[in-house]
Amino acid sequence: MQAKLQPQNQFWPVDPLYADQATLGGIVATADGGSLRQRYGSVRDTVIGVQFVRYDGEVVKAGGRVVKNVAGYDLMKLMTGAYGTLGILSQLTLRLYPMAVQSQTVVLSGPAEAIAEAALQTRLQGITSSAMDLIGTDNGVRLAGRFQGIPAGVEEQVERFETIAKTAGLTSKPAEDSSFWSSLALQLGSPTKVLCKIGVLPTHLVPLLQLLETFPSSWLARLHNASGLGLIALSADAHDVAGTLETLRSHCTAHKGYLTILQAPPSLTIEPWGYTGNAMDMMKAIKQQFDPHGILNPGRFVGGI
Repeated sequence: MQAKLQPQNQFWPVDPLYADQATLGGIVATADGGSLRQRYGSVRDTVIGVQFVRYDGEVVKAGGRVVKNVAGYDLMKLMTGAYGTLGILSQLTLRLYPMAVQSQTVVLSGPAEAIAEAALQTRLQGITSSAMDLIGTDNGVRLAGRFQGIPAGVEEQVERFETIAKTAGLTSKPAEDSSFWSSLALQLGSPTKVLCKIGVLPTHLVPLLQLLETFPSSWLARLHNASGLGLIALSADAHDVAGTLETLRSHCTAHKGYLTILQAPPSLTIEPWGYTGNAMDMMKAIKQQFDPHGILNPGRFVGGI
């Protein structure tokens, strides 16, 4: 779809993990938007109309073809991230954006404490970036910013970003824009990894990465600086990977967050969702309303919904 939109100078602002395999329905059903949420919001913010098939074969439509015509119950947000448990998506109306004239990526590196300060300053100073992610590996922590727009605007934002880096005592280095982000996605989505989605307060992102540094096995993390959401990939054959996941989940929960397992070998029997909230009854009631016979992707969602 993106290739067909390109001649019209338009694009749908998502960068899903499995871009070469992902379908439109799959991206919406799993809410896999990627790093571009920094500027454009989450997947559900770009879905303004939806058509889906109910459990009984009836077709339901909601939303509209343009933003100002969207009215009624917001079924678009309900269907986004529902993993196909409420209906089968058959048509989507998406909010598109004009393509950027220029795109540039700059990566900051240095001590974790200085990275944390730089990450905080980008939030406080309102740096306008398309992506701003904390990248962590067993070799250290970096802060990667992607800046898109007209050349003058990109130059100004990069200059402000590099000023923050200099003030924090960090090294800034340009990266090859497209390959940097695509390579990162390929590594995170490797079938040899246990992949987790996490969420914590943005101020706790660097402490989470520092906790990861205490584990002996290799790992990779891409955490969104503004939202506190992100992905962590662990080696599936690492020693006591289940114990590592439990430690990470406990840390996230203690800091008002969560850890959900997205991908893992069948031998890993740890519960994937780790949900501890108080909305389970509400979610089950919604499932009962939309799929009373439990035929739509049963057991795929939180709590076996």
